[in-house]
Order: sequence, then C-alpha cells, then structure tokens
Amino acid sequence: MWVFGYGSLMWDDWEERERPIAGLRVDRAVLVGYRRSFNKKSVENWGTQEAPAPTLGLEPDQNANCIGTAFEFPDAQRTTIENRLRDREGKSSVFAELAVRLPDGREVRAVTPVNDRSKSTYIGDIPIAQRVSMAMNRSG
Repeated sequence: MWVFGYGSLMWDDWEERERPIAGLRVDRAVLVGYRRSFNKKSVENWGTQEAPAPTLGLEPDQNANCIGTAFEFPDAQRTTIENRLRDREGKSSVFAELAVRLPDGREVRAVTPVNDRSKSTYIGDIPIAQRVSMAMNRSG
C-alpha cells in the first residue's frame, strides 16, 4: 500500500526502521489535479476554539500538481496505517486513494488525506485575507 504526504506528513518519520510500521520513503511524488491550500481550521493542535488556525489541506485543481512524499508499506499493515492516519488527521479528513506519479515514472494509488469540504473545519471558501488574519492571530 502507498500513502501520499503533502504537508507535515512528509517528515513525520514514517520511514524510521525501528518503528513497527516503517515504510519506504519516495520523495518528489506528484499528485496531479490537486494543490495545497490552507483550507482546514484547527482548534486543537495549532489553534483554539477562540482563535482557530488554518492548516494545510488539498483542493482539487485540474491545472495543478502537488509535489510531496510517497511512503510504501506492506499490505498487511494497511489497517494499522489507516488507523494511524485517522488518529493523526482527525474526523474531518477523508482518505482517498489517488493516483500518484513516482520519480521513476510509475503511477501508484496512494491513500491521501483530503479535507472533507462538507465539514465545519473547511475554510477554503473564505477569503485568503481572512485566513491570513486567522494565522496571524492564532494561539495554541
């Protein structure tokens, strides 16, 4: 199985060999048709209820490519990996299997956390100036 990371997941030590779920790291994997966006409101890790902070998510964009990191894991670890992703990303994420192009030209299907645009945490529809203000005034 594959996992695609485009934010902090890229450097979250998924490849450390001493971990029970260590994966193989492949940098510069490309997710076609998406771009990074500060479109997810955080009230736990990076902000509070009073001062939420915008965090990184994905937005569909047919003209964009998102360069990130792919991690390969044994299929037998799928349940463990998916549970860890759910715990890490929260209930406002969906985990789509999207096509990712690896540096050697292969295309693989990778589990990719995508912010659910129907959840209250989605802020990609508010003006960028407001999201910048949220980032400047956040606490936590």
